[in-house]
Amino acid sequence: MFAFDVSSFFTVRAARKNKGRQILNYLWVCHERPYALNFDAMCHVPLNAMDNVFENAKKYPDAQVCLWMNLDEMNDTTRYFVQSHFYLFAPDNVRLCNLLDIPAYRHSPMLKPNYEIPEEDGFICRPGTLAKVDLARLYVIKHCFETTSACDVFYSDMDVKDAQLNAPRHTRCLKTFGMVFAKTWDGIENGYMAFRRDSKGQAFLTESLIGRTEERLSKGLGGWHALKDGLDAWGKKTGIWLLQWRLAVMPIPHSGKPMEWPVSYQKMGIN
Repeated sequence: MFAFDVSSFFTVRAARKNKGRQILNYLWVCHERPYALNFDAMCHVPLNAMDNVFENAKKYPDAQVCLWMNLDEMNDTTRYFVQSHFYLFAPDNVRLCNLLDIPAYRHSPMLKPNYEIPEEDGFICRPGTLAKVDLARLYVIKHCFETTSACDVFYSDMDVKDAQLNAPRHTRCLKTFGMVFAKTWDGIENGYMAFRRDSKGQAFLTESLIGRTEERLSKGLGGWHALKDGLDAWGKKTGIWLLQWRLAVMPIPHSGKPMEWPVSYQKMGIN
């Protein structure tokens, strides 16, 4: 049933060029243990999250949208559903990208499936997955700057309903500071971020944030404090006070719980 190989279709998709100045990145890290409420599900990647990515791509047709995954870490059934869902429903400006194409990701021992990191309570996932995402998303953004000519590179969690790429407050922040982040009721959040090429924001990413996040991950800690503390230090270095509060402009829902799985996918046994 699952012998159909659709890989050739993704080669065609990946070869298409987008002339937009914006890249919007999404990321899903899936190790052996499924990130799912239904552990008997056939697919360990939430297809409703992929649907949300596709809807955002339709809202911003001039942007290149990249959905980053490591297909080698998925079991055969999950890989089949992910590739089929992508081929059937993804708009033309979406690419399914392989995390292993990013040298920093491929060579990092901390991002290997068997590298164990203690996980926060309350999450149903393989230990350390969320902490690894904190670092992987930064490698994705840096890779986009190194391999494309995009001006603004965005990252968004897959459950953000509207990426708001062209919101005036985002444009102002990127023009003034070269970066923008999400906010929740208690401050800055790393579930949404963007950086502008050749700006202080890109310098903060490469000179401070990635290194701080790598250091915390090596100690079994997540990346949120690396962002918060890094921005405080960067603000003092550049003379911009209250920097993190000026940059936290994108409100996103963040319940600290796994994404809800649609009843339709559950009834079919997919998720």
